Parts: sequence; C-alpha cells; structure tokens
Amino acid sequence: MKYKGQLRIAILVTDIINHGPLFEKYGDYFDLFSRLFQSAQNNINAGNKNGIDKIKLELLSFDVVKKMEYPSLSELKEIDGVLITGSASSVYDDAPWIQRLVKYTKHLIENQNRVKLVGVCFGHQIIGKAMGAPVIKNPLGYEVGVHKITLTYPGKKFLKTDNKFLDIVIALPKGFVNIGTSEKCTIQGMIKDNHVLTIQGHPEFFKEWVQGLLVIRKHRFSKEDYEQAWKAAELKHDGVWMGQKILEFFAENSNRIAITSRL
Repeated sequence: MKYKGQLRIAILVTDIINHGPLFEKYGDYFDLFSRLFQSAQNNINAGNKNGIDKIKLELLSFDVVKKMEYPSLSELKEIDGVLITGSASSVYDDAPWIQRLVKYTKHLIENQNRVKLVGVCFGHQIIGKAMGAPVIKNPLGYEVGVHKITLTYPGKKFLKTDNKFLDIVIALPKGFVNIGTSEKCTIQGMIKDNHVLTIQGHPEFFKEWVQGLLVIRKHRFSKEDYEQAWKAAELKHDGVWMGQKILEFFAENSNRIAITSRL
C-alpha cells in the first residue's frame, strides 16, 4: 500500500510507569509506542519507491489513569484510530478508571465505526471485557519473552512478538475471530471486521526493556521461570513488523487519508 496524508492515532496510556532508571532511559508506554511506530513508519515509507505518497504520523497521548482523559466526540472526527496500551493492572480490578475505560471502549466499538481500535495486552483484555468476554488470571502463569504463536487463517498477517502478561481472554466476543494461539494462551489476539484488532503480546517491547522489568519484578518469579524468561527476551521477534501492520490496519480504508493498493 501507498499512503498520502497524515495518520492521527490517539494512544490511551493505561499505566503510570515509574521504574527509576528504566523509565528515565526509555520513558512510558507512549514513548515505547512512539519508538515502535517511528521505526514502522520508516519501513513503510522506504517501501514507497516513488517517494511521493508517504505516511505522516501524528500520535496523541491521553492519560486514562490519573487524568481520565479521552478523545472527545469532536476530536474523534479528526482521529483515524485509537490504541489502548498495556498495563500492570488487571481488567477485573474494580477501579473507577478501568470501569470508565471499559465503557468508553464499548462506545467506540458500537458507535464509532470509522475510528479503528487496537488493543495491546491489557488493551486486548479491555476490549474483550467491553464486549462481554471473560478475562481471568492465567492458571499456567506468566508468558514472558519471545514465544512462538500458531496462527489461525485470519491471523496469517501477524507473527510472534515479545510477550509479558498474566491475564488472558478465554472466550471470543460475538463477531470476533481469533488470530492465533501459544503454549500458554489460546487467544493471542482478535479481529472484528476491519474495525478492531487486538494482540496479547507487546510489539513495543524490546530486550533491554523486558530484562529491566524482570530485574525489578524478580520476586514474582521462580528461579527457573526467571532464567527462562531472561533467555526468551534475547530472542529475535517481529515487533517492528507488527507495528507496521498496526499502522497499515489504522490507515486502510481511512476517510482521512488517500490510499492506493500496489499489486
């Protein structure tokens, strides 16, 4: 595909990351996705040989935890997509900000068909909950690092990414199809028409970030699980490629930018 115009994405930041040197060096979830999408944007633009039709990306940050801020109805008219980030919280926590996020997500899916929606990890689970799917703590424990994902037919566009999660969606909401499965998670992501996309893994994560988190949260793991997770974090993954696919998903059939397909 070739793109012409500006792609505007609202990022709903669902965690207040404050991990000392790790945060100071790499920033919060908005910074992690900015880094991912910048690399993905460069790949997309490099593939447009004519150098004319290139994607221009604008990312908008919304703090839904402390400030409970969201794109207004008027702002949504100028936005192509909304992305819900990961979080250390659980979707079944009874926190006011989570309840509001679930309600807003349900509104986007049911009433804002033009605005694409993407959920990553916690965001994937929020979308599942908003659509009535059960979300539980995984009885098989954490899945940390890079793991192989067996893709379903609808998920053939998507590959393995860096994982770190404990909660899982255990049933598909009505109208959604499964992207793929892994050893510890039967629903690694979901697609609904050309409107909603979710992934359980973290394409925005990278080795140094995951290993930094492991050091901070070492007390949560057994020695064996910690060592396995550390090694898994060093494996190559398809995060930037996944970021590119997310941008393409946001851009496809957008009313705000012109797109032509190249066969």
